[in-house]
Amino acid sequence: MNATEPDLLLDALMKIFQRFVDCESIVVLDNDLNVKKIKGDTAEIDEDLKKMIQWVMNNHSPMSLPKGDAMIHIFPLVKAGKTLGVLLAWSNEEIVVETSELLRTFAFLSAVVLENLELYSSLQRQHMALEATKNYMQRILDSFPQHIAVFDQDSRIVFANKGYSLSSFGEDIASKVTQLVQKTFLTGSRQTLEVEEGANFYSIVAEPKIWAMKLRKLQRCELLLHRC
Repeated sequence: MNATEPDLLLDALMKIFQRFVDCESIVVLDNDLNVKKIKGDTAEIDEDLKKMIQWVMNNHSPMSLPKGDAMIHIFPLVKAGKTLGVLLAWSNEEIVVETSELLRTFAFLSAVVLENLELYSSLQRQHMALEATKNYMQRILDSFPQHIAVFDQDSRIVFANKGYSLSSFGEDIASKVTQLVQKTFLTGSRQTLEVEEGANFYSIVAEPKIWAMKLRKLQRCELLLHRC
């Protein structure tokens, strides 16, 4: 099964249950007991049933109990001790032990995929937020009259504003910029340089920048080049 959305995954899980158990209604709840998906007739979940559901979720163990003329089968969606939700199936028949264990396995596998999908969705949202921040900063720095660029330790540009990107420096300026970047990394201190090229006079400032990461540090050199 190639599920790319939680809804598709839950639909597939419901279909699997219907293959093994003649269900009148199937409901999937999240760990706050909010309805995520429902198939068949609308089923009532009263306070007594909520208590049973909570017990199943806390103990990570499926349960079947009579409710009127039907049986309610409750299967937790558990992965690594974490309950992601619960599936309830209303049926007129009991589930044999072998089928119950098989459905429990499907519920576990679905929980694994569901958690991965939620993680993927979370990472996508974080990526979109970072992209929005990056674009916002890019627009701000593009409005600056100075030419701004950020270099890594191999003197490669990892960021440049519009002014720097559109600039057409000669080989002499480019060479001096590279030397200044390397000297900044070597000394770990601010470096300045003034260069004249034709009719243009450039004042160049290079600042070392360090971003602390969880397991390592990333070093960058920020270059501010102003044409006078």
